[in-house]
Amino acid sequence: MSRSRLLSAFVIGAALTVPAAADQTLNCNAYAGKAVAQQEQNVALGCGFAGGAWSADFNSHFNWCRNAGTTMADLTAEDTARVNALTECGQKPAKTQEACQGYASNAVFFARLAKVSQCGFSGSGWTENYGAHFNWCMGAAEGARNSEREARINKVQGCLAALKNAKQAACNAYAQAALVQNDENKTRKCGFGGSRWSNDANAHFQWCMGATDAALKAEADIRNAALRDSCTKKAATRHCWTETHARFGMPPWEVVRICKNS
Repeated sequence: MSRSRLLSAFVIGAALTVPAAADQTLNCNAYAGKAVAQQEQNVALGCGFAGGAWSADFNSHFNWCRNAGTTMADLTAEDTARVNALTECGQKPAKTQEACQGYASNAVFFARLAKVSQCGFSGSGWTENYGAHFNWCMGAAEGARNSEREARINKVQGCLAALKNAKQAACNAYAQAALVQNDENKTRKCGFGGSRWSNDANAHFQWCMGATDAALKAEADIRNAALRDSCTKKAATRHCWTETHARFGMPPWEVVRICKNS
């Protein structure tokens, strides 16, 4: 008899291994013991999973296992659901950190763009301090940080749309994206130098004002590739970097945080 719980396919632990023949008795003691241990892990990690599948009552799991019609496949599915849920919960801190790296890079980019475009915004959401944005994000719920990010983007888009000179708005965005990437160049100690990695926003802006769209894309692609391919710790199994991407609308450039396994 199957219960409605987070179900998926997985091989149950060796403690639950039972011959597949229909006349074999299920090892319900082992099943119930493992289920209780998984609930203890749920509590220890602060995952917050609830319901019958996450009961701390040994007898509850044992009696369900002993119900007529319960099969080894049912036990396997129940165990799989808990294993997968706990694995996902355990990975949450790392995923949140990656998400907040992207959030902070994006926030710094739009804060700088708003400042150079003289939008006049103020408050903690418009600081150019990466660490301040990152720390706020780490303590915020996913919905809150998504709302904050979208609100900031929408405000800057409105400001840029009001500018009469579209090329100036575009080059302001391009220059600020270049600065965000150079911040990463310095933070990660990549060692890239030259005008492409200048910390002078005006230098990037003036070059952009005289460059074609193709030249701008080529320059952005070179920085993207450098941070992606030429500044990776060899021992790292996963690394992240910032890229400058062209987009439709205002601003026509944005910074995007990307992570991948090495």
